[in-house]
Amino acid sequence: MWLRDDCIEQTCTDGQTCVAGACVAAPDEDPCNLTRLEDGARPEGCATMDAGAEQDAGPGMDAGDVDGGLDAGDEDASTPDAGAPDAGPSDAGPGPLDIYNVVFVTSSAHSAGELGNLASADAICETRATEAGLPDPASYVAFLSITGASAITRLAGSRGWVRPDGLPVMDEPADLQAGEMFYPIAVTETGAQPTVTTVATGTRSDLSVGATCGDYTTLAGNVTAGNAYDGTRYFTDRRFGFAPFEPATACNEPAAIYCFGTGRDVALAPPPPPPGAGGAHVSSAMPAVGPTGIAAMDAACGAGYVAFLPDGANAALDRLGGFAGPWVRPDGVVVAENITQLAGERLLAPPLQTAIGLYVGDGRIWSNERTPDTAGGFTCTDWTDAGGGMARFSYLGRARSFYTRAVSRACGPQGDRVICLSTGAVY
Repeated sequence: MWLRDDCIEQTCTDGQTCVAGACVAAPDEDPCNLTRLEDGARPEGCATMDAGAEQDAGPGMDAGDVDGGLDAGDEDASTPDAGAPDAGPSDAGPGPLDIYNVVFVTSSAHSAGELGNLASADAICETRATEAGLPDPASYVAFLSITGASAITRLAGSRGWVRPDGLPVMDEPADLQAGEMFYPIAVTETGAQPTVTTVATGTRSDLSVGATCGDYTTLAGNVTAGNAYDGTRYFTDRRFGFAPFEPATACNEPAAIYCFGTGRDVALAPPPPPPGAGGAHVSSAMPAVGPTGIAAMDAACGAGYVAFLPDGANAALDRLGGFAGPWVRPDGVVVAENITQLAGERLLAPPLQTAIGLYVGDGRIWSNERTPDTAGGFTCTDWTDAGGGMARFSYLGRARSFYTRAVSRACGPQGDRVICLSTGAVY
C-alpha cells in the first residue's frame, strides 16, 4: 500500500504537490536533482551522472509487502521480506520522504549507559541516516529523555513523520500524548525489519522522564525502554501495564534508538481505506462474561462485526465469516492485510480506535492463551460463567503477539474491551 496511490485522481494548484491524497506545498526544487537534459548536459555546477543512473532521496527498495514479517511470536529475530515500497521521488512527483520528516529505529544496538550524552546519540542517528541515503541526515535527533527534559521536547517545531518505507507514523508531537499514533515505527533506516526491537528511550508511557542511566553515563541500573512494534504508550515504555511481566532493560544491555528527523512542518494523515476493505476497531463498551456469552461481546462491536475471540469449537479466525481482509482502522491505517497476519499475530498496526474514531491509547482487552487459529482455551465456559474460573487479558497498543501475550484474570465481574473485526467489506 503506497501513500502515492491516492494521488492518481488528485489535481493540485501551482506550487503544490499531492501526498497521501492531499495537496501540500511542494518543496523547493533543486536544479541539480533534475533529470538529464536531452543533450546530456547538467546544470552548471552540478555533478555529472553516469548513463542510466537516477537519484533517489530515499532507500531504494523493490515494491512489496509493507510488512517485513516475523515468525509467529518472534519479535527479536526477524528478517525482512522481499522489500518495501520505494517512498522516494518518482515520475509522479515527490514522495513522502521529500515532504515529511522521517523516523526510524536504528539497525545498530547500543548500551544506554555508554551513550554519554544526547549529542553522541544524535551522531548515531545522523550516521545511520547518512548510510541509508535519507534526506537531511544532520536533522535527526535521538528520542531520549534526560533529567528535566522529556524526549518529546526534542521534536518541538516539527510536524509530520513517516517511516523510511513511506508509511505515516504521527502528525504532531502532542498526538503521542493523546494516544494518536498511526503505524508503529518498526523499521530501520533502510526500511528493513529491526533485529533488535528493544529501544532505549528514558521515557515513561506518559512521556515523562523515566530511568536514564544517569543521563546515559553509567552501566548500573536500568533504562526505560519501549518496543519498536508497539503503538502509543508501549513504544516508549514496554513495561507499562505489563510490569512486572516484561523484563527490565539494563543500562549495559544493547538496545536500539529511535531517530526522528526534524525541521519540516507539514500536516500528515493516513490515506483513506482501500475499496473493499473491512473494518477494525476496539469496543467503546467493556462487556463482561454473562448468560448471553459471546453474543454480548459481539454486541459491543456493532452490526457486521464480531469480537476477535474463540467460542465453542470455533477459533477466533473461524468467526470472521470467510472474509480474508484487509482490515482497516477508522483513520485509514491498515491493521492486518490478510488472515495470515492475524493468525501469526503480526499486525501492521494495533487497533487503537473505537468505531467512531476515538483513539484509545491504552487499556485491557479480552484475549486468550491460544493462538487465533485455535479453538478453546480459558474462555469462562464460552464466556457464560462469571462465577469462577480464569480468563486472559492483553493490552491495547501491541502489534506483535497482541493476542497470546496475555495475563490471567478472573472471569467476572469486571468487563474489558474487545477487538472488533468486520466479517465483510465496509469501505
